[in-house]
Amino acid sequence: MRSTKLWLENHSPLVADVRFCNVLSSHYSENTTKTNMKIHKNDNVKIIAGKDKGKTGKVLRTFPSDDKVIVQGMNIQKRHAKAKKDTKQGGGVVDISAPIHVSNVQLLDPKTSKPTRISIVKDETTKKNIRVAKKSGTKLK
Repeated sequence: MRSTKLWLENHSPLVADVRFCNVLSSHYSENTTKTNMKIHKNDNVKIIAGKDKGKTGKVLRTFPSDDKVIVQGMNIQKRHAKAKKDTKQGGGVVDISAPIHVSNVQLLDPKTSKPTRISIVKDETTKKNIRVAKKSGTKLK
């Protein structure tokens, strides 16, 4: 199995110094077959199941092959980081955001800030698929 390092670029204040940590992401590889996920990076979502139920956050990273997303400040887990001699960074216990299954999050409508479903519609002018919030009909990026 190939084990790759997962570095979180944009971490929340709840997550302690994430530069130390690496998630064992052999289960969360990004280069395998991709499925159609309607939730993308930088979307605001609400957690609808699990220990962080009811909280909202921003999607930092997606794993389409596993149908998982990393939400900023949610699903916090502890990782033990080894001290690095070359960068003079100390080790210790670090909090990181672990992936959550995409079925446990729901997109927030940008107009009303309430959870909504997403439909995919073809744009007439550009002939591209665009995401549309079902509650308000707002086009999403």
